[in-house]
Amino acid sequence: LLFKQQDDGGFEAVSWHPLTLVDGVNAPLWGDFDDDGLTDVYLCRSGRNQLWRQVSPDHWENVTLVAQADGGSLDTIDGALFDADHDGDLDIFLVNADGPNELLSNNLDGTFRPLAVTSGLAGDNDASRQVLIADLDQDRDADIVVINEQPPHEVYLNDLGWNYHKASGFEEFTGSTIDAAVAGDIDADGTTEIFTVDASSDLKLWTASDEGRWQPRRLGNTGELGEGQNAVLALADVTGSGTPAILYNHGGAWVASGTDGRQLERIHVTTPAGDTALAAWTTVALDHERGPAVVAIDRSGELWLWLPGKGRHRFTAIELSGREDAAAATRSNASGIGTRLAARSGSNWSVATTFRETSTAGQSLTPVAVGLAGADRADFVAIDWSDGVYQTEIDLDAGQLHRIAEEQRQLSSCPLLFAWNGERYEFVTDIMGVGGLGYAVGRDLYAEPRSWEKLVLPPDALRAQDGRYRLKIVQAMEEITYVDSVRLVAYDLPPDWRMALDERARVAGSEPTGEPFFFRRERVAVSAINDRGEDVTDAVREADASGAPIGPLDERFIGRLVADHVLTVTLSETGGDTLAGAAEHPVLLADGWIEYPYSQTRFAAWQAGADYRSPTLEVRRKDGHWVRLLEGFGYPAGMPKRMTIALAGLDQDISALRLRTNEEIYWDRISIAYAEPAPAELRRHVPALVAAEVRRTGFPATAKGPQKQPRYDYDARAPFWDTRPFAGSYTAFGDAKELVRATDDALAIIGPGEEIHFEFEAIAGEPPAGWTRYIVIDAHGWAKDMDLYTRDGGSVDPLPTAGVASTDRDRLHARYNNRHAGGH
Repeated sequence: LLFKQQDDGGFEAVSWHPLTLVDGVNAPLWGDFDDDGLTDVYLCRSGRNQLWRQVSPDHWENVTLVAQADGGSLDTIDGALFDADHDGDLDIFLVNADGPNELLSNNLDGTFRPLAVTSGLAGDNDASRQVLIADLDQDRDADIVVINEQPPHEVYLNDLGWNYHKASGFEEFTGSTIDAAVAGDIDADGTTEIFTVDASSDLKLWTASDEGRWQPRRLGNTGELGEGQNAVLALADVTGSGTPAILYNHGGAWVASGTDGRQLERIHVTTPAGDTALAAWTTVALDHERGPAVVAIDRSGELWLWLPGKGRHRFTAIELSGREDAAAATRSNASGIGTRLAARSGSNWSVATTFRETSTAGQSLTPVAVGLAGADRADFVAIDWSDGVYQTEIDLDAGQLHRIAEEQRQLSSCPLLFAWNGERYEFVTDIMGVGGLGYAVGRDLYAEPRSWEKLVLPPDALRAQDGRYRLKIVQAMEEITYVDSVRLVAYDLPPDWRMALDERARVAGSEPTGEPFFFRRERVAVSAINDRGEDVTDAVREADASGAPIGPLDERFIGRLVADHVLTVTLSETGGDTLAGAAEHPVLLADGWIEYPYSQTRFAAWQAGADYRSPTLEVRRKDGHWVRLLEGFGYPAGMPKRMTIALAGLDQDISALRLRTNEEIYWDRISIAYAEPAPAELRRHVPALVAAEVRRTGFPATAKGPQKQPRYDYDARAPFWDTRPFAGSYTAFGDAKELVRATDDALAIIGPGEEIHFEFEAIAGEPPAGWTRYIVIDAHGWAKDMDLYTRDGGSVDPLPTAGVASTDRDRLHARYNNRHAGGH
């Protein structure tokens, strides 16, 4: 049967719909499996299951065969659509009554693959009845509870990356007789509770002790079931108080009761709607003003609907989607399944999730009804999306449907560098991006962080004020920053000399040293053609934050292109004889920036078999032959800056070079310089560190250009942003000079909305006329974000170390790092 809601709120049976022609259906699972904005359905059947895609509004197509999603020829009596691996798409867990259970992983290409056996989720019992999805250990991922016909039941904690382990502390729960179970956070304390009912109709509340053991408390007896009725539990706010009631079968119909965690108090009692008991029922949000209704079907096939009655407080309805823009890369699933809401109205808090909050087989997809406890609006709603992103909304009026999409904002990158330019603190670029801690690049694979980064400041970026240079390292995202040391080094070069640093985010090839090199001769781009035949010469002649245009983006994965971006650059002539003979060494100079994928994105790409290919360099000799010189050598480390790499073995007779990558890199200027020994007249200065302070600074206003060029305005700062603190100890506000004056593994630690302000003694006098002063910032430290796939994301510990011997590290940490935060 399929019933469509009419304009008057009633339902009408539809007999012509293609879904009604499928026989043997036990339960439907509704959700947008391909993230195209249209709801699809997975039909759990006795026999091979079916996946139906809504290809256009109300136009359905059976894609089971192509999607490889039938789950085998078993009796699938329940299931769940949810993002099991938190990679942005919906996976499918199947509960089978006559065989092992299955988990179908969404490959993000329209196909699925079975993973239950390899992930340890097939189960030890061949007769299961229900699946329950909830975050049982408050670590922001989706855990799995399987209720079997007979104990033991199964509880699997999610370790991400398709890794699960059987949970400890659930021994009494898994050994109990359970006919139905439902999970939620009815007291809004941030922890999950489980309700169960057994064959004796005893209703129990399960909570975790301080030692992690799940223990029951009997709340009461739900009474006898009607003839042919099975036990059903649901959580729903039926009063508008913001606190869910427990709904359960009783006497052929259903009852709603409140609880204080110790006993039941009946709120509403129904009687059988007809001559037969109800076969199945569930809650459904149909009225944005008055909250949930109950829809049921009795054993004769008659449909019954209980609409909200009088006396309820007002509700607001929230419909969630993980995609704000259909063209944006995937973060959370488009159906918003797995999202957690915490809503405040006055002093009243309520918590809900978009996981199923009923034991009835199948899965609905309706708005979340939030009771407002007598208020006219939800003052504040905190949203935890399934990808771990935190978002807040304010002033959601009662009686309305609020469609909320996940904001496609930059959650993490690297600490930001601001410098006093004589008039204001101006954004320079990011820094310490190569020191990303726990950055996932695949399943259980992490990039090796580098504890230092050196950067040549742009001309005129740093000007003295009252005899001091002033810089700021600002943490403006949901990240934590560990700063070991910062120093400045200045180089005064005579006329015609220039310098750069041996610096890049390395993937392969020689290790960067950060050391300066000096040159007078440079071959610049005289023409540049991309893979689409477009002339982009002007884009790569000057470092002006206008890079060479890239090709189409892969909408599935942040920072990845559909096809390789190939840039062929013809170089100017060598300019005659070398200036330093055999001492000259060619070096690639490449200005640009990269759109980093998150740890979650890298895992999602890995499991879909989609790689990220770091730039490769080929050179064309004057005879026309192309030679591959460097394979996957790396890229500019984050926001606009210059990277370099020595071109060992490069002949003088090359005429062009070619860069190839499928990463979202915007090349801004390309050239080859010829490094020489430093000029004898070189003057080097090391300004002394005068002061360093940790400050609460807020969040600089941000914007992005058409090529995602970042812009930050320090003078326009917001005091708050949608970020959460990492759990642990931070550096106290105030003086931190002793922590950052030397590279000794003694760390100044700051979190979102904070900065370290540095002051250095200015160099006396200007360089001689015609000379150029280059100022280098030498920063040692690390950064870490709160991505679900980032190792140890969300906590300050463990503290990173470069292995520098320091007798003062512990003493300095005890003295300065005593500002504590509780985390998310």
